[in-house]
Amino acid sequence: MLSNYIFTTLCLICDGISLKHLPICQACLDELPKNLHPCQQCGVKIETKTLKICGKCQHTPPQYDTTIAPYYYEHAIKHLIIELKYYKKLHNVNLLGKLLAQHITKQQLPEYLIPIPIHRKRLSKRGFNQSMELCRVLSKELDIPILPNAILKKKITKAQASLTAKQRKQNLKNSFAINQDIKAQHIAIIDDVMTTGTTMNEMARLLKKAGIKQIEAWVCARTHKKFN
Repeated sequence: MLSNYIFTTLCLICDGISLKHLPICQACLDELPKNLHPCQQCGVKIETKTLKICGKCQHTPPQYDTTIAPYYYEHAIKHLIIELKYYKKLHNVNLLGKLLAQHITKQQLPEYLIPIPIHRKRLSKRGFNQSMELCRVLSKELDIPILPNAILKKKITKAQASLTAKQRKQNLKNSFAINQDIKAQHIAIIDDVMTTGTTMNEMARLLKKAGIKQIEAWVCARTHKKFN
């Protein structure tokens, strides 16, 4: 269980003096790639500012109802996530989680947080699940309990990053399973990055089938690719 994070007074991006409440300096915080006009449902950038839902979601909406994705997956945010996921820079999760928490409207919060699970063999090899670690920070910041084992990853799948949208759907087919009775009507699924939304959609599909009425997707960053 990774619950203790390294405290630093230095900015995690430039090594300058950080803010008191976040391990990042004001200059680097101001330069983060903000997702300023996202689709309220899938989080992808909308060029037409008068629209709240992108055309893709209007035509073929995903299973999740809303998305919180405050940043684009590029520049410093991409660097922080890659360091966390592939180089075990676990102190990055404290910054990423707190940045995400700051963008959550504290009215009508979900009843539970659910991390995107990884297969037990991959968990054993990596040593941690970054989605679960983000849940820990969000739970502390927002006072929302976590359901850490509500959904299990039944089979090892190929890395989604290397696949097309069609391949991603096939890759994840029947790979998740509900592991417990979830007595809730409103939950949030947590992950670091959303690309096509395939993983999030498969998770949400299972949860909707289990009777959950409202499902939010909370991610640190969104790529520019639309849900497909």
